[in-house]
Amino acid sequence: MGLMSSSNGEEGPNWSHIEPSREFRVEYRVAGSDTVVLARIKNVFAHHDTLTQYVSRFLSECGSSTPSGELVLVDDDTDAVLARRDLHRAFHDFRKARNLS
Repeated sequence: MGLMSSSNGEEGPNWSHIEPSREFRVEYRVAGSDTVVLARIKNVFAHHDTLTQYVSRFLSECGSSTPSGELVLVDDDTDAVLARRDLHRAFHDFRKARNLS
């Protein structure tokens, strides 16, 4: 099975099944506090699994204290929230998985 593309001569190959480049923000949000942008990333799946590495880093830095708030994946163009991870729940899931609670 081969990959096929079309070309219009001026713009080069046209891969119609690939979306144009999209930019996202990873934000840390706590009710009643300012939002903090943790990262700007490009061309990722708009799915909560995209936030896993950021959740992991956040949990490792908070140590044994229970975090609050959430991490969200935000479309940079539309400001739409596309995915979210609750840090309190992630913390307890992490501890439960490792028999720490």
